[in-house]
Parts: sequence; C-alpha cells; structure tokens
Amino acid sequence: MLELTTDGGMTWSPTDFNGIDVREILALDVVDSTQIDVVAATGAGCTVTLVSTFTSGQFWDVYPARLVEKTFVDPARPSEIARQGTRIASPCSAVLEVAEIPSGLAVVCAEGLFASDSTYSNWIQIGSMAPAGIAVDAADGSLFGVLVGADDCEGAEVTGYDGVSGALTKLSAGCLALPPAPTNGALAAQGGSVWFWSDSGLYVARPAATDWARVN
Repeated sequence: MLELTTDGGMTWSPTDFNGIDVREILALDVVDSTQIDVVAATGAGCTVTLVSTFTSGQFWDVYPARLVEKTFVDPARPSEIARQGTRIASPCSAVLEVAEIPSGLAVVCAEGLFASDSTYSNWIQIGSMAPAGIAVDAADGSLFGVLVGADDCEGAEVTGYDGVSGALTKLSAGCLALPPAPTNGALAAQGGSVWFWSDSGLYVARPAATDWARVN
C-alpha cells in the first residue's frame, strides 16, 4: 500500500493507483510535489514496470518505456541491481534495498551496508549490521541508515554518511528512543531533515539524525 500526505505527515490517505494491479513496490521516487514514480511488480505475473503520477497522486498510469530511467532490484534477480537499463553485480547474494549516491551506489544486504565507487564494480562494507532502511538527501548527497534493535540504542539508531567523497565517512549519529524498539521502519531524507516511520509513529529530525520530534 502507498499512502500520501499533503500536510507534512499529519494525515495520510491511501492510493489505489486508479485500478492498476500493483502487487509489490520495488522503488519509490518523489520527484517533486506533483510527480511520483513507483517501480512496481504488477498483475498476476508480477511484471516489473513504472507507475507514475503527475497530479500528486490523483491520477496514475503505466510507463514501461521509462523503467530504464530507474535503479531498483528485481525480485527475480536479487543478486543484481538494475540501473538505467543495465545489470550490475552486487556484493551479496540478495540485495534488500538500493539507493543512488553521488559517488556510486549504496545497498543493504543481510550481511550489512555496502557502497560502490562510480564504476559500480568496487564495493566497500560500511557496517556489519543490515539497516532497516536507507535514504539519500538530494540536497547534499548525504546517505542515512537506520538500525532497529541496536545494542546501544533502545529504538532507532540513525547514522549519516558522506555520500559524495566515496569514503562514506560517518557525519552524524543519533538515537531515537522508542521503548520498546520498533520491529520495522522506513527512512526518508530531504533538505537537511530525516524522517523515520515505524509502528510507533512518524518522527522527524532537524538537523538530520540528532534532534527528534514526533509528527503523528
């Protein structure tokens, strides 16, 4: 299910994609206030295609020819990354999440968090624990990862990395105390703020990952 908000996260409403049979969301790109691109598995055969809206979610349509614009992981080929029409070998047997960063790609595997250089052939491991989610702030290229259930954080531990230089130097870290620790979560970053959603609610940190406030 995809839900949309127009009031900063205070309220949310589900979308039915105008009847398009979306079975699984593989990647989501909020381009601007009106355009949202969703890489989705659709129909009984779980055909991977691009579903987009240019009306803030009011109307949706399928754009299979534009799928080559996106970066995602096809569930049928989990060890590979589809990026702009090409296939890239990943550093693990199954990629759980992928994101574009200025210096290359960042991927979440069961073995931890990895990042590539601009050739997409050389990978470094950033952490041995698999984040529950990653997000990139397009404003400055920062990469954020969230761990739930970390030993030193009863809640969600969000860490920021330099996604520009390629070294993935740690920039910030903060603990969002949520006893008991959430069982899942999703992360987003924009304009110096980080948003974290879990079964405990929606939270935002300004500046990123350090000063948390509950939205709803």
